[in-house]
Amino acid sequence: MESLTTLALLVAAAAAASAAAGVIMKKRFSRAPFGYACDGYELALYGHHSDAIRLYNKSIAEFKKAETELPHYMEGGGYGRFGVAYAWRAVSLARLGRAADALDSSERAIELGPSDSRVRVARATVLHATGMSADLLELADAQLEGDPSDVNMHLYRAAALLRLGETEQAIGSLSKAFELAPDSEALRRLRDYVERDSKLRGTDEEAARRWLHDDADWIDEVAQVAWRFRD
Repeated sequence: MESLTTLALLVAAAAAASAAAGVIMKKRFSRAPFGYACDGYELALYGHHSDAIRLYNKSIAEFKKAETELPHYMEGGGYGRFGVAYAWRAVSLARLGRAADALDSSERAIELGPSDSRVRVARATVLHATGMSADLLELADAQLEGDPSDVNMHLYRAAALLRLGETEQAIGSLSKAFELAPDSEALRRLRDYVERDSKLRGTDEEAARRWLHDDADWIDEVAQVAWRFRD
């Protein structure tokens, strides 16, 4: 086992390397590649997806440049942020109806950052937007197997199940999401729908089934809430 002295030296060396990488980054790049993605995300929040995509593309181009010029930066967390840039880009592409491009971008995001919650939610968003309910259900089930407390995936699982005609299971997934985050601001609007007469768990099953089928906007509401509820 390494001694504490050796460990301290390794930590110090890593910190020095990180600082050096930051100096090199400032010399070779006018700003960090992820900065463009963050600006794009802000635009996307207000619905300016075409403008956001231009910034995401700039971010991706800068990350590709960093792969060649700053491999240590990329290996030290750059690839994870690179994946998020692709993920956010995928959502905007989906919002603009560019299904094939959105799927490609979300797949690249998964390759770069498979464990990032923002990447997973973006992939779910794209699958939902492109009507790939079976794939969405598979993704949600796989994520929930590893983390049963993932509220987003319970919500997306409910959306997928409803589109697949599995209403009772959809009700169960939605109920689980409420149990995990009963006071979430992001879920408040969705809860208002459920509480038209009473909380879902206390609603007559037949009435709940009829309500879910009658409310045509419910699935999109789930997807929007799930996206806002990301980490």
